[in-house]
Amino acid sequence: MNRQQAKNEAPQQDRVDYGILLTIMLLGLIGMGAIYMAVANDSTQGAAIKAVVMQVVWYAVGGVGVLLIMRFDAEQLWRIEPILFGIGIFLLVAVLIFYNRQIAFKTGAKSWFKVGPITFQPSEVMKPAYILMLSRVVTLHNSKMPHNFANDWLLIGKMLLWTLPVAALLIAQHDLGTTLVFLAIFAGWFWFRGSRGASSRQLAGAPSSSAAQHCIWPRKPGGNTCSNTSALRPTSSPAFSRG
Repeated sequence: MNRQQAKNEAPQQDRVDYGILLTIMLLGLIGMGAIYMAVANDSTQGAAIKAVVMQVVWYAVGGVGVLLIMRFDAEQLWRIEPILFGIGIFLLVAVLIFYNRQIAFKTGAKSWFKVGPITFQPSEVMKPAYILMLSRVVTLHNSKMPHNFANDWLLIGKMLLWTLPVAALLIAQHDLGTTLVFLAIFAGWFWFRGSRGASSRQLAGAPSSSAAQHCIWPRKPGGNTCSNTSALRPTSSPAFSRG
């Protein structure tokens, strides 16, 4: 058995980047501490412990999502990506109509649903969908087009076509903070859009807006979750060789 076969047969836990996982956990603890202090010093926000518990619940939901995503490879995710992106757009439109009036009065942003004690911001659904969509657009473009000035501008245009509807809906919600987050995601992909080497493909799996994306980047069957470069070459896969 050679080294690559041994690597491919490694147990799932060995394919997780524990350095990134530890960083995410530390950021989560810092976030919960910040939430507790902010709510504890604002009498209008209710119980601080309750706010922290809700944040822990969302962390748990996110963790389950990460484990599910790790079971898919890039081709499978890219097949369903247009559906995920469409769901995200639908939610961003719906929140403009069904936003919570109380939260909007306090924050000025029409960007929150509220169902009982649970508040939900649909832009959080759009973030991973948007990252995957730009991943698909950049990778497919670079696999088919030579790297030159004209094609770079063509790629930027494609990226903007997927970005402008999202930005317009976020601006309509008066949510500047979330709009800036999406601009940071766009900037990350803009920076890596022309990368051609294997190492830059690895970087493209982790745009600056999402450190966790490197660890959950979809793996090829039997491949390494946190070090997948062949999955970013769709033309080598039957799923992307048709049409």
